[in-house]
Amino acid sequence: MSDAPGRAEATPLDYEVSKRLAASEDPGTRRELARRRDLKPEILYYLAEDHDSEVRREVARNADAPRHADLLLAKDADNHVRGDLAAKIGRLLPDLDGEARDAASRLTVQVVETLARDALTQIRRVVAEAIKANPAAPPHVVQALARDREISVAAPVLEFSPVLSDEDLLEIIASTPIQGAIAAIARRAGLGGDVSHAVVDTGDVPAIAALLNNQTAQIREETLDLIVDRAPGMQAWHAPLARRRGLPQRAARRIAEFVARELLDELSRRTDLDADTKATVSRAITERFGAAHGGPVRVSQPPRGGGRVTAADIAVALAENRTSFVISALASMADLPETGVSNAVRLRNHKALAAAAWRARLDPQTTVLVQTQLCGVPPRMALRPGRNGEPPMDERELAFQIDLLTGAKPAA
Repeated sequence: MSDAPGRAEATPLDYEVSKRLAASEDPGTRRELARRRDLKPEILYYLAEDHDSEVRREVARNADAPRHADLLLAKDADNHVRGDLAAKIGRLLPDLDGEARDAASRLTVQVVETLARDALTQIRRVVAEAIKANPAAPPHVVQALARDREISVAAPVLEFSPVLSDEDLLEIIASTPIQGAIAAIARRAGLGGDVSHAVVDTGDVPAIAALLNNQTAQIREETLDLIVDRAPGMQAWHAPLARRRGLPQRAARRIAEFVARELLDELSRRTDLDADTKATVSRAITERFGAAHGGPVRVSQPPRGGGRVTAADIAVALAENRTSFVISALASMADLPETGVSNAVRLRNHKALAAAAWRARLDPQTTVLVQTQLCGVPPRMALRPGRNGEPPMDERELAFQIDLLTGAKPAA
């Protein structure tokens, strides 16, 4: 028998030979030995403490290494060792059944727990990818990874883990998670209606786009209505809205008011729309783009006393950066001088614009859009009217802002 270590399928090594090889001064010999799958557990454990990191990496990659050795390597100082172990251990998670676990299974869970707490993002990411679709993954580990501070770690389990319940997802959404977390949840297959509604309630634009693109997600009609309310100024939502399977007739008629010509054409070709809805789409094409040519009919100024400007018109104009249209429309609808509204935009006075929007009876979503698009304020800082149309600020502040808009008080 040769003393040189071989592969797993070679003639098994004698125990004494393997001990001698493990003590060899040649790191190449020890590395070759660590690759073997016919060694006694104590030999691999011994090699897991080798001073050569490449030897330890071979043990970390070895599927037959004892879990005690893996637990030791989970705390190894070398990032590559822990990375190799993380890639292996996810594949070795047993098909756990409640508390019916043997000692090896419990040790495997301990290894996963240790790696899931690793300071290196890359290690935690490997663990997350390895266990993301495993229904036997330890729930507390999945919960920790789902709330990780790095989206590259959290996203795989948020999007794929069957361990997370709807209650878990709702709790995560309510906790104001890191950017990208809600979008990952929105991409989950078969997402429930309650979770979909919670996603929409956050106002997270990329997450709502992901939700609309997720054809397996359940979106209730009232939830879809909330999306359509805000959709005119959200270009990223238009295509997935128009292409959504099972689109309610009312929603189809509403989005015909603001989507681009190409999407209107797609709507007109849908086979699941009733005759009234198709007629509405046809009228929208004619009224917005003309019967004989493809150029959109643009209004440089909102009509005064004639045609009626709607909140949807303002939202579309905001999306197209037609600021002068918005200023004129808002002034007309609120019965305010254009110079006052224009000054509010120039000075980025979002309170004045919120007051003007309230006076114009704009809905909360468009009121927020006016402030975020024209003044650059974050959505969370934008003022919005109450559910029953209450002003977005107290009476004294409202009066002050209206005075600024009308010129009764000089602007700063």
